[in-house]
Amino acid sequence: MRDWLVIVNPNSGKRKGEKDWKKISDMLVDYDIRHTALFTTHKLHAIYLTRQYIKKGFRKLIVVGGDGTLNEVINGIMTQTTCPTTDIKVAIIPVGTGNDWGKTFGIKSDYTQAITTIKNDCSFLHDVGKVSYMEEGTPKTRYIINSAGVGFEAVVVKATNSMRNFKGESNKFNYLKGLFKYLIHYKGKQVNFIADGKEVQDEVFMFSVGICRYKGNGMKLLPTAIPNDGLFDVTYVKNAPKLKFLKYIYKMIKGKVDKVPLAKTFRCKTIIVDCIADRLSMEVDGESLGNNPYSFEIIPSAVKMIINTIPQ
Repeated sequence: MRDWLVIVNPNSGKRKGEKDWKKISDMLVDYDIRHTALFTTHKLHAIYLTRQYIKKGFRKLIVVGGDGTLNEVINGIMTQTTCPTTDIKVAIIPVGTGNDWGKTFGIKSDYTQAITTIKNDCSFLHDVGKVSYMEEGTPKTRYIINSAGVGFEAVVVKATNSMRNFKGESNKFNYLKGLFKYLIHYKGKQVNFIADGKEVQDEVFMFSVGICRYKGNGMKLLPTAIPNDGLFDVTYVKNAPKLKFLKYIYKMIKGKVDKVPLAKTFRCKTIIVDCIADRLSMEVDGESLGNNPYSFEIIPSAVKMIINTIPQ
């Protein structure tokens, strides 16, 4: 099928998905990108639409939304049984508030650039992560295209999501506001993790597992991640007095984690993260979900993504 399936989240970017759709659709026509468009109406709807329309023959998908919508489309691809996941191409026209996945590949929140990238059709076999976890006593799984965060970072993401509708405030501003608000009260936890069979215990403040480099609306917490190396990048920050954490926050935002004594980094294919004495929050691609323990595994070269530049 020549047509692209376009999955539009009308609520993305304070309803930019809805407001700008006519402009985006006209631009797709101008660039001779034939397409069929569908609008999501509720959470997880993009997973269902992706599965159903792959059954109908679509193999090229465009996401008009943010990281959360992209995550749902990836989950639809990874859970369908119609064709190999590598038969499918995915592109994004970012209209979300964070757009962290695209930052790794030089895809900006600029419609002309994003549509030109689609037209150029430079595809890249991208790793996908899978995390297993508990939710209200039931085992669940979720696929990851960008990153996941456990602990303090997940608490901040949950707070940011609850502030999305505040008029006139950017999501980045809300993220930073949540970060400083919860920094005072959040206490590090004794975390046990097993990475590729090696067990470690440490008192951890925040813990990031990722495939790409950016999260939290532009924080470069995984600065050396390569999305096709078959490995997760992990950055975790040890617990410390809050003033010491504040001293290094700017370096962490800018990707200079190697200059932060509190930060530890490594790579692995699998990792289990747990806290026996307490509950650990988690976010996946900017969406809050689950209870520990969390078990992550990498799926190398799982899906074709349309990109602008290959990260070095």
